[in-house]
Amino acid sequence: MRPRPEKPRVRLGAGLTVMSPDGKLLLVRQEYDGKRTWGMIGGAMEAGESIEECALREAHEETGLHVRLLRLTEVTQFWRGDHFESVGFVFLATPEPWPQTVRLPAYDGETRLLDYRCSRRRKRRHCPIRSVSSTSCSTAAGL
Repeated sequence: MRPRPEKPRVRLGAGLTVMSPDGKLLLVRQEYDGKRTWGMIGGAMEAGESIEECALREAHEETGLHVRLLRLTEVTQFWRGDHFESVGFVFLATPEPWPQTVRLPAYDGETRLLDYRCSRRRKRRHCPIRSVSSTSCSTAAGL
C-alpha cells in the first residue's frame, strides 16, 4: 500500500458585493501587504461560524453596515504564488435597514481601510463572462 499524500489545509472566507436599493455598488480602498486596491469587503471565517455568519460579521466589522445576503454569486480560489491558500465564497448583499452610514475602521487585522465609494455601474453593450479578482473589481464594475 502506497502512502497517501498529505491532505491540504485550506482557509475559508467570505466576501461581499454590497449593492444599495438604489443600485449603487460599495467599493472599499484597502492597503494590504504594501498594495492599495479598490475592491469588495470580506475576510477569513472564524471557528464556530457558518460561511453566511462570516459574511455578515465581515460586513459589519469592515463597514459598520448591517446587510441581508441575497445570494451566493461566486466561489473563488486564492493563491500566493504557486501555493493554494484559501477558498472564498462571495455573496451579493444589500444594506438592511436602509439607509445606513458606512463607518470604516482604520484597520481590520493587517488590512488598512482607506476610503470607500458608492457608484452606479456603467451600462455596457457587451460584458464577457470572466472571473474577476478583488484587485480588478473596480474595473469590472465600470468605475
